[in-house]
Amino acid sequence: MNTETCKQRIDILRPDTNGGSYRVVSLLPGLDFVFVRSGNESQLSPTVRLFGDPTVEGFAIEEVSGSGSVPQLRATNLSPFDILLIAGQLVKGGKQNRGLNADILVYAGQSAAVPVTCVERGRWSGQSGTRFQHGGFEPASLRQSKMHSVHESRRSSGECRANQSTVWRDIDQLSRACQSHSTSADLLNCYETMDARRAEGQPIVGCTDPALLQELAFLERRILALNRDAQQMLESIQRALDGGLTEQATIGRRSLDLTLRQLGVLQQRYLRRRQRMEQEGTREPTETVTAERIAAANQAAVGASGLLVYFGGQFLTGDIFANAQWFEMLYGDLRNSALISWKLTSTRAPQELNQPRPVTHEMLESSAREILGAAAEGEWVDRPSVAQGRAHLLVHQDYESAVLFDRSDVPLHLLLSSKRVPTIF
Repeated sequence: MNTETCKQRIDILRPDTNGGSYRVVSLLPGLDFVFVRSGNESQLSPTVRLFGDPTVEGFAIEEVSGSGSVPQLRATNLSPFDILLIAGQLVKGGKQNRGLNADILVYAGQSAAVPVTCVERGRWSGQSGTRFQHGGFEPASLRQSKMHSVHESRRSSGECRANQSTVWRDIDQLSRACQSHSTSADLLNCYETMDARRAEGQPIVGCTDPALLQELAFLERRILALNRDAQQMLESIQRALDGGLTEQATIGRRSLDLTLRQLGVLQQRYLRRRQRMEQEGTREPTETVTAERIAAANQAAVGASGLLVYFGGQFLTGDIFANAQWFEMLYGDLRNSALISWKLTSTRAPQELNQPRPVTHEMLESSAREILGAAAEGEWVDRPSVAQGRAHLLVHQDYESAVLFDRSDVPLHLLLSSKRVPTIF
């Protein structure tokens, strides 16, 4: 498929060319959704299904072997349908939970390698043969940064690799912001914490003192560093004793005692700051995502085919689907991925949140038209798909975009992202 044909096909998803529409819903000052509604009837083959569709049997994602591989899983499709997996989807199970690195189409009766990134750093265990289940989506801000690194990898080497250390860093920051405590550093635990707060009627998005969060992060780094120093000192003392160097061992003990005293002080300080953060987390914030606002967004999502997410009036990421039913199936998870990202943002920049730059719905709709226009009319480069189907990547100075086509060259999913991190971060 050449670039011009690719552009023409993408127009199928573009409201401006098919009699569709846009609708803007504000969940908070600075947190906006633009819903995209296509005027086209689906040209999609009825043999394509989404991963996570409960009506599909015979499709499995598993570890590649008994010992497993962190950056790769194996999909086996014994169903009569072609199965579509979406970049940023979380899969839970196996030896650790992962996030998908790219859109993947697995034809009926075939298997494929699935490139993934770890989102549960502290676990590598589980029964052999355990299948992975759909677990939602990575936070919108993580999808944005991860998409950029994956596309760089695809352009330079043809591989679909993400920056694992950046993903872990973002999960750590999000866990602190959500006050989510997981022994395995599991991203999904953040979502469980958010759901529990919603069930208890507590605000899921609010402003936490950013200075306090920065101090906690600093204390965590210092405690880890002092623990490493203490371990090295113990090993040095033991070597000195084994070598009969009594005086050197005595000096080492003095240094160790000083380090342990410093460690104790910092640990007590950390516990006090953590208690303070938990107490402040129960306060009612100046702005919160109410049930009424979520209900308004849910209503706007009915019949839509996609969603663009804006933070502080700046585009972050978006998904447009060939089938409105697919979007309906995944909307709740996409909404939650934006909400949990906003939770992290609200802890970083509360002053900006309280005084967001004025943005009208007309401005956001205009921006959405511009972004979809840039995608539909831009320069597209054919790239080998991860499994089956046909993949293209957009070449653009401001936006990342990828589109995956089915056997009949119908676009299944258009993934969009800004290359620029919103300044509200």
